[in-house]
Amino acid sequence: MNTTKEKERRRLAQTQFLKENTNFDELPLKDIKTLFYELQIHQIELEMQNEELRNTQLELETTREKFFDLYNQVPVGYLTLSENGLITEANLTSANRLGVTRNLLLNQPITRFILKEDQDVYYLKTRLLIKTQKKQQFEIRMTGREGNTFWVDFACVPVKTNDDGSYYRAIFEDITDRKNAEFTIQQKNIELQELNVTKDKFFSILSHDLKGPMGSIVSLLEMLQNDCEDRQEKMLSLAYQSAKRTYTLLEELLLWGRLQINKVQFNSQMIDLKWLINDVVLFQKYVAADKKEIKIQTNLTETVVVFCDIAMVKVVIQNLLSNAIKFSNPGGVVTVGCKPQEGNKMLFYVSDTGIGIPPQEGEKLFLIDQFFSTKGTGGEQGTGLGLILCKELIEKHGGAIWIESETDKGSSFYFTLPTKEFT
Repeated sequence: MNTTKEKERRRLAQTQFLKENTNFDELPLKDIKTLFYELQIHQIELEMQNEELRNTQLELETTREKFFDLYNQVPVGYLTLSENGLITEANLTSANRLGVTRNLLLNQPITRFILKEDQDVYYLKTRLLIKTQKKQQFEIRMTGREGNTFWVDFACVPVKTNDDGSYYRAIFEDITDRKNAEFTIQQKNIELQELNVTKDKFFSILSHDLKGPMGSIVSLLEMLQNDCEDRQEKMLSLAYQSAKRTYTLLEELLLWGRLQINKVQFNSQMIDLKWLINDVVLFQKYVAADKKEIKIQTNLTETVVVFCDIAMVKVVIQNLLSNAIKFSNPGGVVTVGCKPQEGNKMLFYVSDTGIGIPPQEGEKLFLIDQFFSTKGTGGEQGTGLGLILCKELIEKHGGAIWIESETDKGSSFYFTLPTKEFT
């Protein structure tokens, strides 16, 4: 059925025809038949053209549907951004990855979905894009609606319009798994490097600090067999000191080695360490301090209750107190004390009035790859491993250890232990 619009169009066409063909009624029948034939042929041609147009339109619609299916379902996010960074178009993957519907995504600034710490990278690259009109590609972290953060490979290209306006298209691909894998590889490389350093240190100690003293023992004992009686006491004393140092080194090596392979049992409990500290002080006073006329004083709280492994903490206190005596001059003073700290911690310290060390050398004392060992004021020798052990034992408790020292002004070693159970 013809619509009103079609009827009006036909009426106007008839009027136009009659106006332009005023002699239509006078045409011969032959001309009319010829005209009718041409019109019929033309009509058929038009119908064929219309059919071709309909087929072309159908193909275009099919292609368009395939394009939008591909556009929406590819595993990368497609965005169209205005020059000032507003999202004007987005595919379904973008919306899903950012955790919002596509309608809510449109007209939002892209920086809303970029981690704050990485926005400077985005701004720098887009300014470069606008300036150079060349593709920019970079890695940044984006955040979804739920606050989840993920790494993306972000690429953008400029687009010029006919009206001198401009915008750019961006593609982002989730590369979180790749970045995690890279991080894991980096961590493994660091661990391997640390293991190599540990291994080198271990063999260095075995070849230098263990082989040397044991050789001295063998030589001294051999000399004792043939030497005169009045020199035996001195030689026996030297043999004893060398054997004692070797035994200490062996103990430290065994404990350190077990720590490296996590074979040391960690038996922590709440305990008052006051008795342990006093016991260690009394022992060191007898075996070392009195011989150098060094005074040991304590400055402890009424109770020293911490959550710790007694055996491990005893090793730490013995090492620090032994070192303080070793590097103090005769007549010096060594102080052992503690005081509560914020955050459920107890701060311990061992201070001396000895020779000290330069501040820049302090950190080397705790590093496995920075061998730092000097003789004491009485010629005492160390293993170079004691403070490294102390650091590992304290860190196993979740604490920290450090030194404050100046040359000729003494040293203070500090470490912390938890005052309640930690995880």
